[in-house]
Formats: sequence, C-alpha cells, structure tokens
Amino acid sequence: MRIAVFSDIHANSEALQAVYIDSQAQGVDTCWFLGDAVGYGPDAVPAIKFIKYMIDPDCWVAGNHDAMFADLLTEDELRVTAGVALDVIQLHHRQIAGDDEAKDFCEANFTDERRVPREQHINGRLHTITHAGQFERHIFRYIYPWQKRFFLTDEFKWLQSRQEETGLLQVEWLGHTHVPMLVRAASGENGFDIEAERIEPCKPFKLDERLTIINPGSVGQPRDGDVRAAYLIFDSDHDEVTFRRVLYPWQEPFRKLNELMQIPGEEDETGAKLAESTVDNLKRRLATAEPTNSTPPDWLSHFEYAAAVDCNGDADV
Repeated sequence: MRIAVFSDIHANSEALQAVYIDSQAQGVDTCWFLGDAVGYGPDAVPAIKFIKYMIDPDCWVAGNHDAMFADLLTEDELRVTAGVALDVIQLHHRQIAGDDEAKDFCEANFTDERRVPREQHINGRLHTITHAGQFERHIFRYIYPWQKRFFLTDEFKWLQSRQEETGLLQVEWLGHTHVPMLVRAASGENGFDIEAERIEPCKPFKLDERLTIINPGSVGQPRDGDVRAAYLIFDSDHDEVTFRRVLYPWQEPFRKLNELMQIPGEEDETGAKLAESTVDNLKRRLATAEPTNSTPPDWLSHFEYAAAVDCNGDADV
C-alpha cells in the first residue's frame, strides 16, 4: 500500500492542492495526517474539508493549532503561544463559523481524544501517528534531527519501551517542526547510536530494524529554506519512505493575506481582520521558509543543497 503522509497544512489551500495532485500522480492508496490543519494561512475551510473527505479517519491527529482553535490549550500553553498564532485562529473561527459542514466537523473531531496518538500495525511494525511526539506528549516540544542529546533521546527511550512491551518494531510519525526528518536509533553501550538522514527530495529511504522517527515536513509553511510544499509517500509493501517537494503558487496565499488585512474589524460586525504586522510575518514565512535560529550551520548547508534538488523537472510558479 502506498500512503501519502501530510502534516502542518496551516490553512494553505494552494499548497494543499499541489501536494494532493502530486500524491495522486504517485498512485497513493490512502492518506495520513499528523496535525495542524488550521493556523497561519488564509483558508481554514478547505483544509478542514480535506481532512474530512480525504484522510483515513483512523489515521490523523489534531495538532497544537487545531487544539488552540478548539479551546483545548491550558492557560500555561496559551501563555507561551505566539501572538501571531492567536490572531489567525480568531480569523479562522469566523471563517469556519460561516460554513456549517466545516463547523460541524470541527466540533465533532477537534477534541482531546483526537490529540491522543493513533496506532497502525503494518508488517510487524507499530506505526504511531502523533503531532509533537509521545514522550510527555507536550505540544511545545520541537524535535529536530540534530537534537541527539535531548528530545530525540527521550523519544527513543519511549519507543524502546513500547517495542519491549509489544514485541513490534517501532516507527513514530510526527510533524510540528515543519522540517523533514528521518532519524534512526539502536541501543549502544553508551545509550543510543542515533543516525539522522540528510533528506533529499525523491530519494527513497528503506526502513530497517532500528527505532525510527519520521517527519514529512510541512505542506503549508516549510521551515527548511525550501518554499516548496512538503509531504512524503510511505510504501508499506517495501518498507520504503520517499520525501517529496512540490512547487505551488505561494504568491496566491500571499495575496489573500493582504486581503485579510483589509477586512473591517469586529467593531463593524463583519468579521476579524489581521494586523499588518501579523500579515508581514506570515508573508515572510511563505516567501523564505526561514529555518529556526537553532539550526546548526551544517544543517543549514544541507537545507540549501536539498532545496536545489529538482526531481520532477518543475518550473517556477
């Protein structure tokens, strides 16, 4: 079976359409989703309807922005949430309230239960679908491939305990960082021997017997210096993962964000609007896919190399 794995759509309908069309051209059989349908982007309703109609109901989880939308965050979590994220969520409330189908789906599915990791047993492996990881399940843990001493070790300890409990090889699927990742670990004399793959678009990676953590990257707001929308294909028959990048017209959500800044505010009873500072922040992210400040120089160099890899013969859009 060929499975398209999406994460962090963030209400970017142009990017979503591009990755879905690409996935269908690759002959996928079903789709998984790792969270954050809403937040940041200008089009919440199409993202919600995509989850409803195109994602396997047993194979998706809610992300932190989805939880924010559903008012599921604690006071402490809200306190450390960026103002730009809160601003856009208020706009998305207005958008979804105006569409009964999307509203009903969110009310029924954006719940605490949907934040719990989902499991799939495939060919002797336990595949766990989560948004930000299983260890403590804290939505503000950002697990990057270079964090071998910190979050990765915690996560692999968790996977090792699950492997001992179930007798199944462990693969964890997560999103949240907006950075493609495939990291493997085996128990060594001094803890875990951790190997982080340098991801290249369209290069297949074979799963082996090691503990494995995989992130497909972000559909709607990449953060690895590559503005192309990201997702991956998991071929479960061959235990193979292939990361893909797809060009899309990012200028269109750029334009929509400008329009949303012009909408009158709540005092006019016509809906929320985005502040100019918020729009500028979101537009910069779309246009640059700026990596986090904590990214080591060698990974920045790798991101620059990977962003130039074109395996589809795409032209600029």
